Amino acid sequence: MNRFAVVAIIGSLLTFSAAWASESEAPITLIRIENKKQIRNLSIKQETVALNFETFDGASRPIATFVAQYIRKSWHLLLGRDELFFDKTGKIIIKVALTGAITELKFSSVGPFGEVEKEIIVISYPKWVAPVSQIALPEPVAPKATSSETPSPERKYFFTPALGYTFISYTQSREQPFSGTGLTAKLSFRYIVLPSRWDLGANAFFTALPLSSNRAGVTARYLGLNLRAGYALPWLTQPWKLGIMVGGYYATMFVTDKEFGYNDVSGPQFFPTLSRTFANGHSAHGYFKYSPIASSLSFLTLNNRELAVGFGWNHRLNNNHSLSVTVDFANLTLNTASGNVISSTTTTIGMGYGL
Repeated sequence: MNRFAVVAIIGSLLTFSAAWASESEAPITLIRIENKKQIRNLSIKQETVALNFETFDGASRPIATFVAQYIRKSWHLLLGRDELFFDKTGKIIIKVALTGAITELKFSSVGPFGEVEKEIIVISYPKWVAPVSQIALPEPVAPKATSSETPSPERKYFFTPALGYTFISYTQSREQPFSGTGLTAKLSFRYIVLPSRWDLGANAFFTALPLSSNRAGVTARYLGLNLRAGYALPWLTQPWKLGIMVGGYYATMFVTDKEFGYNDVSGPQFFPTLSRTFANGHSAHGYFKYSPIASSLSFLTLNNRELAVGFGWNHRLNNNHSLSVTVDFANLTLNTASGNVISSTTTTIGMGYGL
């Protein structure tokens, strides 16, 4: 055997050894099971997976980061409990805390008509060792999305109690105008039918404590109920969301000695909403409401209606709840069969706590 052959054999062995060592020392691997159903258009490249260590509660813990790309018009991608927000090229850097030698990442994708695709992607880290402190690692999470506007597929129910300061202005034919203030208690409920697309909502409000009145000994309280079902339009994508809701509306008044007011007013309602979620998880929203109404003393016509508009800011807290500040304006006009013309205007500044 000549020396050129020997050199070639030695070179091949060195190349193989280096490749084997590199493979065996690779600390972390991302695995997509090809014989299982995968989410279409979701791309994650192994070469983007990196391992870092961060200190939590005095213990060093392994953190995996990788780049994902997802380009699919009108579809939304979620990792675990949070929606992912991509840049203009469809890319995002995802960071997760490893929970063991094998960490499962549960992805789900929701289409414009409520279609759902799911996939479990595994991160393998054979050298994982439980922290000495034995403090449980948090579940793998992605960059946070606001809980009030982009809820997780695992959590479907949301409650928001609120309290507001209300200014009241009321006029009625052949009656002295009434104005006053009061504290309004409100409870809102939301049920997620399909993430990012379909939901149901309800709220009830009541003037819990009248504070002032321009007529001595006379107070006015409002009770209202809204029921709605909504759909988020697919052509406006995150971080914006445009929803169209429809439903029913009921309202009545409680006035001292029944000197004025309306009773048992109801009707359908049209309720578009617009919201924007920010990178830190906070969000802003606005709405418009139109409701043709009728009562036992009036008819359902376009002249009898309630118009409302409102704006709000949701501040996400570390416990995944939220604080909200809202401003709501509503005007109700009602022409009764007896010839009375009623106009009621309320403006409420409120604060709520999202559960």
